[in-house]
Amino acid sequence: MRDRTSLYFINWWRGISIQVAFLVVPLLASELTTSLKEISSLLFLYSLANITSSIISGRLSDIYGRKPFIITGTIVPGILFFSHLFAKDMASLLFIRILTGIGIGILAGSLLAYVYETDTPLGRASGFVSLGFGAGGLLVSYIKNPYIIICIVGALSFLAFILSLPLKESGVKLKIPFFSFKVIKENLDIYLPFFLRHGVFVSLWTVYPLFLMSVGIPKVYIGWFYFTNSFFQFIFMPLVERFDSKKLFFGGLLLSLVVFFLLTTFRTIYMQWGSQIILAFSWSCLYMGAIKSILHRNVERASASGIFSAVMGFAGIAGSSLPTFIKINLPDIDILRIIGLTSLFFSILISILSSKMHLTKR
Repeated sequence: MRDRTSLYFINWWRGISIQVAFLVVPLLASELTTSLKEISSLLFLYSLANITSSIISGRLSDIYGRKPFIITGTIVPGILFFSHLFAKDMASLLFIRILTGIGIGILAGSLLAYVYETDTPLGRASGFVSLGFGAGGLLVSYIKNPYIIICIVGALSFLAFILSLPLKESGVKLKIPFFSFKVIKENLDIYLPFFLRHGVFVSLWTVYPLFLMSVGIPKVYIGWFYFTNSFFQFIFMPLVERFDSKKLFFGGLLLSLVVFFLLTTFRTIYMQWGSQIILAFSWSCLYMGAIKSILHRNVERASASGIFSAVMGFAGIAGSSLPTFIKINLPDIDILRIIGLTSLFFSILISILSSKMHLTKR
């Protein structure tokens, strides 16, 4: 029971650290530069480092075990969070950001695999990650000093590290080659539709605050919209975990199509708030269906989970670039809606036509 509580906390910390690591960058960088290009480079290189680390660390975790990467994946980000306090120019901040991306990526595959292999409730553990995302968003919204935020998350990192030390090794160590396309090939029916869906929603989140303010919704509500989404994911994930992963994944894609239309159409506070709850349910179904499938069908669970995290990262890069690529502005939200709905339709079509749609029950 103690191990389970520790895992819940580590998952919650992981959510808050990811959210803060991403959101606090513009706040720190704005004190050192006014160049939007330099700030964008920080975000891009951080994401690229995180993606690379997720893939490599996941593979190494399958070879050498879970616990070393869980311990390392909690202490290293803690040290790197505090190191932000010493960034005096853009060059040093860039270096720290790349290292932070690597540090946060260490935990991606090993933690998810460890939760599954120790029979910790997957839905509850994943729900705590979502709750951490919501808490991280509120931290950034209400604490204006980015250095205080960094110290808080850094302290939480050390607590997560202490809690990780007594964890028992799950016993999984595989004799596998370091490099192989096998995992990607066997899970492409999950990775590709998920990439399209997630990328579309990241593109929406890029302009979502501006869209809401353009239709008269006060800025103060935006942070609470995000928290509502995260909180209801925490509620829904344990509830939907019991259902068939194939139905969850496909149902999540279908609901994503509906909720994307609602979010880009509704123009009142209460309708947008209600849409966040539907969004939370659709994401819970999609995410739980995806990770249940990945963890159940693969022996190389950390590798598959690390790649899944990398897919989310690539979708984040592509999605955040889309509004700039199509030169979207607020009156052109219809353009984003058309592109988004089309992409979601293709993600559903790919899921239907996939020859390897063999999601199983867990």
